[in-house]
Amino acid sequence: MLPRPPVRIVHLGLGNFFRAHQAWYTAHSPDASQWGIVAFTGRSTALAEALTAQDCRYTLITRAAGGDTAEVIGSVVQAFPGGRREEFLRYLADPAVAVVTLTITEAGYVQGGSDSAAGRLVEGLAARRAAGGGPLTVVSCDNLPENGSVTSRMVGEHAASVDPGLAGWISEHVSFVTTMVDRITPATTAADGAVARELTGYGDAAPVVTEPFSEWVLSGHFPAGRPSWEAAGARFVQDIAPFEQRKLWLLNGAHSLLAYAGSTLGHLTIAEAVADPRCLAWVSEWWDLACVHLTLPAGELDDYRTALLGRFGNARIRHLLSQIAADGSQKVPVRFVPVLRRERAAGRMPVGAVRPVAAWINHLRGAGVPVKDVAAERVQGLAAGPLEAAVTAVLGFLDDGLAADHALVAEVLRLCGVLSGVAAGVPLSRTAASMAVESIGWRYLLANLCTSVAVTSTQQGLSVAAAAVAAAAVDAGADADPGGAHLHVDLRPDRVEMSLQDRTTARVTALDVILARWITTAVESLGLRTSGATAAASTPPVQMLEMAIDAMDIAAIRPFWKAVMAYGDEPGLGGPEDAVVDPAGRLPAIWFQQMHEPRRQRNRVHFDITVAHDEAAARVAAALAAGGVLVDESSARSFWVLADVEGNEVCVCTWTDRDERDERERLAQGG
Repeated sequence: MLPRPPVRIVHLGLGNFFRAHQAWYTAHSPDASQWGIVAFTGRSTALAEALTAQDCRYTLITRAAGGDTAEVIGSVVQAFPGGRREEFLRYLADPAVAVVTLTITEAGYVQGGSDSAAGRLVEGLAARRAAGGGPLTVVSCDNLPENGSVTSRMVGEHAASVDPGLAGWISEHVSFVTTMVDRITPATTAADGAVARELTGYGDAAPVVTEPFSEWVLSGHFPAGRPSWEAAGARFVQDIAPFEQRKLWLLNGAHSLLAYAGSTLGHLTIAEAVADPRCLAWVSEWWDLACVHLTLPAGELDDYRTALLGRFGNARIRHLLSQIAADGSQKVPVRFVPVLRRERAAGRMPVGAVRPVAAWINHLRGAGVPVKDVAAERVQGLAAGPLEAAVTAVLGFLDDGLAADHALVAEVLRLCGVLSGVAAGVPLSRTAASMAVESIGWRYLLANLCTSVAVTSTQQGLSVAAAAVAAAAVDAGADADPGGAHLHVDLRPDRVEMSLQDRTTARVTALDVILARWITTAVESLGLRTSGATAAASTPPVQMLEMAIDAMDIAAIRPFWKAVMAYGDEPGLGGPEDAVVDPAGRLPAIWFQQMHEPRRQRNRVHFDITVAHDEAAARVAAALAAGGVLVDESSARSFWVLADVEGNEVCVCTWTDRDERDERERLAQGG
């Protein structure tokens, strides 16, 4: 094993992007043997522990459309949890350390206090001054315009509040470099570990997946030296602003637009969203507008746009919209507002820049993926209530002048309604629907979003039901009628069970996700909570029952069961082999399973009990512990076939893996 390089770089914000970007450039520099990195996480300890257990080496998987390649990166020589203060101070005081790099996300530049990034840097720089550590360079690698200046200001202001003398020392001895960084790096999945082992022959608890493309542009001074990053492909320029704006507006702006608008259409990833002609048209509209205000040559911008479409369309990079949508309060102001201001100052109404703002407002009001934002309480509060007031309030958050622009307010209102109308009837995949509501106490079951609220009396249950109906009646800019076409409420003495589904199509739509969030907020305002999780003492688990009949000739027996049960067809499904349902919604649906030869040794009728995906394993275990028999687990995660000791069968079912199965069947049929 090769000797590890000496530590000369300290990194704050250990995560996947840093390991795919700055650590990669350092590893590929010709003088890599002289530039080791010690990296500190934010608050989490898991990644630092996993890397330490494998000598801080990790597999970088480059995922191209045509296949994967892998390499082991060894530029990180030590990894620590962010709480290891003594080690952090010791390294920053070391005169051998020449560079500090940061990937703390946009949110990291607004959080104050001693535990913030600014607080940690100032404490480390104070230790360096006290030790006579000499000059140092701080390199911000986050998606902020003028990130070097932002970091300098943030650190300087914090230092001045602690020790004015320290602030003066920092201004004389510390250089703050501005950068533009670019490399799409999705979240790591469990399957990536197997890929790493297959490609390298080694187990890896912390692999990183990235795309083939990578870009790093830097501007600034390195008084204590640096690696030869330019030999690995980095660019050093005098004026970085044109490159920052190109990347922030074209790549990051398109990402945010797809995250907020695309997720309301049921898409999960960038590749899915950009394959939707509607989303692609919105992105092109935004790019056309943004390019007017970029100073790089038109041909270079055209080439960049073409390359972006190829990168976005790489379906093997599962860049989740939920990941990109986070912290919109920090992203929208820099990705869209500058162009919006310039266009309005010129007297034009820039629909391409207004649409992403409208999509973000809809997101804050419950559309698409769940809100995860450092300022969530504030911005969701601004976006609550009547839509016109919400639009004005959110625009005021972005810029007071925008809120006072009545024509702009009207256009944002219009596009909020257009986007909601486009999305309202869009059926969501099982995966998208489940991901959208799991964190708020709902579960996806048999094309319904389901939840249960524990109550102490029928009177309290009536209050819950009334609040839910009122929430569902709020105008979503679509056809949400009062508690009708989507919401079903079942009031019991000890609980209120609710389900959401577009009853005209028997599908879960984007509007159902919005209604679930509004209903959850209404329930929480009563001091109660929605629960769709595993069986708990406070409320029974959400579940749904179906009956399945095995038949040799489904078309021959279906009319009998439809008549004897007084059932009807599911909406849009009246074929001779389709399921039949209780029009009153009280009794379980009956579906028919094709047999190819009689199975007289088995019952011809069985139950399908559909449970929450995170309840299924426990339910199966409980049934087996109660004397049941496992008949078939070949489709586990989707369903398990169980039986009692006399052979009477039941399937425990979930939505899991069914989208993937449907896609395989579609591809097999050439669809």
